[in-house]
Amino acid sequence: PPVINPPFITILQPSTGRGILRVHQNYLLVKGRVEDEYGISSFQVNKRKVKLDSNGYFSHNARIRKNQQKINVFAKSRSGKSARVSFNIQKMPSTTTTTIPDYFQKPVLWGLLIGVSDYADNNLDLEFADADAKALGAFLKKQKGKLYSNVYIKTLVNRSVTRESVLNNIARHLGKASLNDVAFLFLAGHGVQHAQTGSYYFLPHDANHNNLVSKGLNMAALSDSVKILTNHIKRVIVATDTCHAGALQVGARSAESGKDISALFQASQGLFLLSASKSGENSLENRAYALYEDGPGHGAFTSSLILGMKGEADTDKDGSITISELFQYVSKRVPMLTNGLQHPYFRIDGTDMPLILR
Repeated sequence: PPVINPPFITILQPSTGRGILRVHQNYLLVKGRVEDEYGISSFQVNKRKVKLDSNGYFSHNARIRKNQQKINVFAKSRSGKSARVSFNIQKMPSTTTTTIPDYFQKPVLWGLLIGVSDYADNNLDLEFADADAKALGAFLKKQKGKLYSNVYIKTLVNRSVTRESVLNNIARHLGKASLNDVAFLFLAGHGVQHAQTGSYYFLPHDANHNNLVSKGLNMAALSDSVKILTNHIKRVIVATDTCHAGALQVGARSAESGKDISALFQASQGLFLLSASKSGENSLENRAYALYEDGPGHGAFTSSLILGMKGEADTDKDGSITISELFQYVSKRVPMLTNGLQHPYFRIDGTDMPLILR
């Protein structure tokens, strides 16, 4: 018989799992999402029935009583399976002036880093896309305790990258971010445009030119997943070190003409997009783009991105690197690295913000 999984509950607000949440008011706004392939027959917050919208999202002002220690969220599927999520709270007197710890004031950084160098079709193999994802993930982890109270990074490379794993981790990993957190999605690998439909696809490990529809990750589906994130998170960053591939070239993550990746994403407030190259250009990788001596090579875009985050983009020397500072640095360095062959493209739909503290 098929395996039937219980419902999957994600709490989007408040931030949970990092200690006891001190509550000074009599009500606490609880937001989240419930996913289940059979549909939900019953959903409750603290034993009170709560409605879900058509996409499984909920928002409920939970009443907090004296001496209450937990918020309980319960979902039951039409399949009969059920799931429960709880988090600890402490009801504080309204006159108390207790200082709230930093981890409830600072945002949390949620990162999903994806890179494919080793393809099932060996003719598609790249050299450094997986190294790009690993290096960027390792750097972002070091931001814990600086600008962010915590950093949760998930890195998928090579065989672990499928269409399903990418979309599931966007929903279930990045989807855990609360309203004031930051979500960072990075993809490095091949891109292909379908010859007949013109649709653009990112190539996971098991995809190639012949199975694009069944194995490739259509950028429209990726855009929809990101759009859902922006509905519940104020700041979402998407960086893609890939572009259109018609026929493949050594040292490039594309061929023939490039595709403007950022144009494929729907505009949304609080969405920051970074594409490795403009339309008509390749996205280049080379051992010469290594971050340090004897280190692995990288894509010109990712190499510039990481060096900028390490401090080279801090043009005003204030110790913080904003999105616009990073964009400006990468847009200048990549053409220099590639002798004018590659020019990144960026789009900011929202107010500039600090991304990194040195």
